[in-house]
Amino acid sequence: MFIDKNLKELLLDLPENNTQIISLKNKLIKVENELKNKTSLRDKYLNWLDDEELEGDVAVIDKYKKTKREVEVLQNNIEILKLQILESDNQFAKIRIENAVNEFQLTKGFDDTKRLIHSIIDKITINHVKKERGGNFYVEIKYKGFEEYSLFMTNWFALEWNWLSYYRSKANNEQQLIEDLEQSKALLDFRGIDYTDADFEGFEGNESVTGMHDLIVLDNANLMSFN
Repeated sequence: MFIDKNLKELLLDLPENNTQIISLKNKLIKVENELKNKTSLRDKYLNWLDDEELEGDVAVIDKYKKTKREVEVLQNNIEILKLQILESDNQFAKIRIENAVNEFQLTKGFDDTKRLIHSIIDKITINHVKKERGGNFYVEIKYKGFEEYSLFMTNWFALEWNWLSYYRSKANNEQQLIEDLEQSKALLDFRGIDYTDADFEGFEGNESVTGMHDLIVLDNANLMSFN
């Protein structure tokens, strides 16, 4: 699916998604403040242990060890949050998509292919619908850095992939934004609800599921399995 140009263009055309980044940055600020407080507490207990009267005090030693562990956990959580913020940045995600697709070649080995796929895919959900001859597999793919999903269908042989639908959290371009705005206003008109243009300030579009009807055909010689 790396060689499908429609999929590549669709991902590169996605809008920026600031909601998740703002949430992660707020969480990062909170954890950094907590780290600052815990570090001060750890240093205070350490200073207590330098006091001749408290030197060797078991209670103080336990408190120091506990806060020292908490500081290490918070430091690790901060690094994880920073990585999540980077992966949630759409510009970074688009660069990663572009590089992965351009770098991919059918002659690449197992490890390189695995690395490229893991670099852009956040989650894959597979559902199997049984039939007399093996049935169909429905594969939902979420890409790193985007609030968008693609749903594919294939059979047991996994050579033909039908791109069934594409979900987006908001409009990707000006045309979609205009269409979503017209649709929203038409719905309000139908329900007899009054509105003004001011009600749509900051409007980013509607959630949407689009039928793709795109067929991707693979060569059996180029299939590989990996976790």
